[in-house]
Amino acid sequence: MKKEKNAAAIGIIGGADGPVAVFGGGVELPLRMRITNGIRQCVYRRKRKCAEKKITAGTHTLEETIEYAKNTYGLAEAAPCAETTPSVSRSFEIKTEYGLFRLEINDATGGIGVSYSCVGKTAKRFEKIAKDIYLYYGVSEEDIRNKTERYHSLVTVLST
Repeated sequence: MKKEKNAAAIGIIGGADGPVAVFGGGVELPLRMRITNGIRQCVYRRKRKCAEKKITAGTHTLEETIEYAKNTYGLAEAAPCAETTPSVSRSFEIKTEYGLFRLEINDATGGIGVSYSCVGKTAKRFEKIAKDIYLYYGVSEEDIRNKTERYHSLVTVLST
Protein backbone atom coordinates (compact mmCIF):
# COMPACT_ATOMS: atom_id res chain seq x y z
CA MET A 1 0.00 0.00 0.00
CA LYS A 2 1.37 3.38 -1.00
CA LYS A 3 1.44 6.16 1.64
CA GLU A 4 0.09 9.55 0.66
CA LYS A 5 2.14 12.62 1.42
CA ASN A 6 0.50 15.15 3.69
CA ALA A 7 -0.05 18.59 2.24
CA ALA A 8 0.92 21.50 4.43
CA ALA A 9 0.74 25.26 4.22
CA ILE A 10 2.17 27.96 6.43
CA GLY A 11 0.86 31.51 6.49
CA ILE A 12 2.63 34.44 8.11
CA ILE A 13 0.71 37.59 8.93
CA GLY A 14 2.73 40.70 9.31
CA GLY A 15 3.88 42.54 12.48
CA ALA A 16 3.20 46.11 11.40
CA ASP A 17 0.42 46.59 13.95
CA GLY A 18 1.21 43.85 16.42
CA PRO A 19 3.00 40.59 16.85
CA VAL A 20 3.77 38.31 13.93
CA ALA A 21 1.33 35.39 13.66
CA VAL A 22 2.34 32.09 12.08
CA PHE A 23 -0.41 29.72 10.99
CA GLY A 24 0.17 26.15 9.97
CA GLY A 25 -2.45 24.34 7.95
CA GLY A 26 -2.37 20.59 7.71
CA VAL A 27 0.73 20.30 9.86
CA GLU A 28 1.05 20.05 13.61
CA LEU A 29 3.73 22.23 15.12
CA PRO A 30 6.24 20.58 17.46
CA LEU A 31 5.34 20.81 21.15
CA ARG A 32 8.24 23.14 21.93
CA MET A 33 7.11 25.63 19.26
CA ARG A 34 3.47 25.47 20.45
CA ILE A 35 4.55 26.19 24.02
CA THR A 36 6.81 29.05 22.90
CA ASN A 37 4.02 30.58 20.80
CA GLY A 38 1.60 30.27 23.72
CA ILE A 39 4.01 32.03 26.05
CA ARG A 40 4.59 34.84 23.53
CA GLN A 41 0.84 35.34 23.12
CA CYS A 42 0.38 35.47 26.91
CA VAL A 43 3.18 38.00 27.32
CA TYR A 44 1.81 40.16 24.49
CA ARG A 45 -1.73 40.11 25.94
CA ARG A 46 -0.35 41.09 29.36
CA LYS A 47 1.68 43.96 27.88
CA ARG A 48 -1.39 45.10 25.98
CA LYS A 49 -3.56 45.14 29.13
CA CYS A 50 -0.89 47.10 30.99
CA ALA A 51 -0.64 49.60 28.11
CA GLU A 52 -4.44 50.04 28.07
CA LYS A 53 -4.44 50.85 31.80
CA LYS A 54 -1.75 53.53 31.36
CA ILE A 55 -3.57 55.43 28.62
CA THR A 56 -5.29 58.65 29.62
CA ALA A 57 -7.24 61.05 27.45
CA GLY A 58 -5.34 63.98 26.00
CA THR A 59 -4.75 64.80 22.36
CA HIS A 60 -2.67 67.03 20.16
CA THR A 61 -3.23 67.93 16.53
CA LEU A 62 -1.08 66.60 13.71
CA GLU A 63 0.65 69.96 13.39
CA GLU A 64 1.41 70.10 17.12
CA THR A 65 2.74 66.53 16.97
CA ILE A 66 4.97 67.34 14.00
CA GLU A 67 6.37 70.43 15.73
CA TYR A 68 6.97 68.42 18.90
CA ALA A 69 8.83 65.72 16.94
CA LYS A 70 10.91 68.32 15.06
CA ASN A 71 11.84 70.27 18.20
CA THR A 72 12.42 67.27 20.47
CA TYR A 73 14.09 64.79 18.13
CA GLY A 74 15.25 66.88 15.16
CA LEU A 75 13.03 65.27 12.53
CA ALA A 76 13.42 66.85 9.10
CA GLU A 77 10.92 66.84 6.25
CA ALA A 78 11.71 64.10 3.74
CA ALA A 79 10.85 63.50 0.12
CA PRO A 80 8.14 60.86 -0.30
CA CYS A 81 9.60 57.36 -0.37
CA ALA A 82 9.00 55.11 -3.41
CA GLU A 83 7.56 52.38 -1.13
CA THR A 84 5.20 54.83 0.58
CA THR A 85 1.53 54.27 0.02
CA PRO A 86 -0.41 57.00 -1.80
CA SER A 87 -2.28 57.84 1.42
CA VAL A 88 0.85 59.27 3.04
CA SER A 89 0.81 63.04 2.70
CA ARG A 90 4.05 64.02 4.40
CA SER A 91 7.13 62.27 5.76
CA PHE A 92 9.69 63.31 8.35
CA GLU A 93 12.86 61.44 9.23
CA ILE A 94 15.97 61.10 11.32
CA LYS A 95 19.02 59.68 9.56
CA THR A 96 21.98 58.39 11.50
CA GLU A 97 24.94 56.28 10.47
CA TYR A 98 23.20 53.34 12.20
CA GLY A 99 19.67 53.70 10.89
CA LEU A 100 16.68 55.60 9.59
CA PHE A 101 13.55 56.65 11.51
CA ARG A 102 10.51 57.82 9.53
CA LEU A 103 7.30 59.51 10.71
CA GLU A 104 4.55 59.43 8.08
CA ILE A 105 1.49 61.63 8.20
CA ASN A 106 -1.84 60.94 6.50
CA ASP A 107 -3.64 64.28 6.38
CA ALA A 108 -6.80 62.71 4.92
CA THR A 109 -7.43 60.38 7.87
CA GLY A 110 -5.49 62.29 10.51
CA GLY A 111 -3.32 59.26 11.19
CA ILE A 112 0.36 58.86 11.87
CA GLY A 113 2.70 55.97 11.23
CA VAL A 114 6.23 55.27 12.32
CA SER A 115 8.80 52.97 10.75
CA TYR A 116 12.48 52.50 11.33
CA SER A 117 15.36 50.30 10.29
CA CYS A 118 18.56 50.25 12.26
CA VAL A 119 21.22 48.21 14.00
CA GLY A 120 22.39 47.89 17.59
CA LYS A 121 21.31 50.23 20.34
CA THR A 122 19.71 52.57 17.83
CA ALA A 123 16.65 50.27 17.76
CA LYS A 124 15.92 50.96 21.44
CA ARG A 125 16.34 54.69 20.88
CA PHE A 126 14.00 54.68 17.85
CA GLU A 127 11.45 52.56 19.72
CA LYS A 128 11.47 55.07 22.57
CA ILE A 129 11.00 57.96 20.11
CA ALA A 130 8.06 56.17 18.45
CA LYS A 131 6.33 55.57 21.79
CA ASP A 132 6.88 59.17 22.86
CA ILE A 133 5.46 60.57 19.60
CA TYR A 134 2.39 58.33 19.78
CA LEU A 135 1.84 59.29 23.44
CA TYR A 136 2.15 62.97 22.57
CA TYR A 137 -0.36 62.59 19.72
CA GLY A 138 -2.62 60.92 22.28
CA VAL A 139 -6.23 59.79 22.28
CA SER A 140 -9.51 61.39 23.30
CA GLU A 141 -12.15 60.08 25.72
CA GLU A 142 -14.21 59.15 22.66
CA ASP A 143 -11.28 57.20 21.16
CA ILE A 144 -10.91 55.23 24.40
CA ARG A 145 -14.64 54.61 24.74
CA ASN A 146 -15.13 53.53 21.10
CA LYS A 147 -11.74 51.78 20.78
CA THR A 148 -10.96 53.63 17.55
CA GLU A 149 -8.05 52.99 15.22
CA ARG A 150 -6.13 55.83 16.87
CA TYR A 151 -6.59 54.11 20.25
CA HIS A 152 -5.55 50.70 18.89
CA SER A 153 -2.44 52.21 17.26
CA LEU A 154 -1.37 53.73 20.57
CA VAL A 155 -1.97 50.50 22.50
CA THR A 156 -0.03 48.49 19.90
CA VAL A 157 2.98 50.82 19.99
CA LEU A 158 3.02 50.90 23.80
CA SER A 159 2.80 47.11 24.09
CA THR A 160 5.87 46.33 21.96
